[in-house]
Amino acid sequence: MESGTFHQREQRDRVFESSRGLEEHSIILGFENSNEFIKWLIKKTNCGVDPILNLGGGINRLEKELREYKKINVDIVNFGLAPLPQGPNNQKPVKGDWTHLPFADNSFVSVISVCGITEPRYIQNSQNLRIALTELKRVLCKGAEARLGPAVGMSSSIGESGITDKLFIDIASELGFDVKKDEGGLCYILT
Repeated sequence: MESGTFHQREQRDRVFESSRGLEEHSIILGFENSNEFIKWLIKKTNCGVDPILNLGGGINRLEKELREYKKINVDIVNFGLAPLPQGPNNQKPVKGDWTHLPFADNSFVSVISVCGITEPRYIQNSQNLRIALTELKRVLCKGAEARLGPAVGMSSSIGESGITDKLFIDIASELGFDVKKDEGGLCYILT
């Protein structure tokens, strides 16, 4: 039975680590499909005027797919640990870690993260989680929304840091976030 459990966990992790295109982003961030995600992006960005922060943004795959295939121009600031290639329109990704976000207060109308919150390289323990969520609160504009997926328990790697679903929700709530999960329980929605 244990090997079956390991095998299931391995398959689930492989899905989350695979190429994360628009459809995958949409599902992990709690949207029914990519059209719903696109509608949300357009609404949240004031039709592309206001920037969205993509924590753990990877190699700009989401922004590229939005621009090239859907012909949607949104301002997505990609943020990650490693140096990343330039995005569309020569936008340079920002390098750093979640505990020291190099942005001014109230910089973003929304924040998204696909698999960042569950990656031990981003969040190593509960103290890092508290600092990261404090930084997230600081850079979000009043009334903004953060969608962080997948929720704890949806990826096995979070167990390596000792963070549980309850701990995540408790810390976020203590910091003043209203915490919900999407209908399928795949992502946290912080407001």
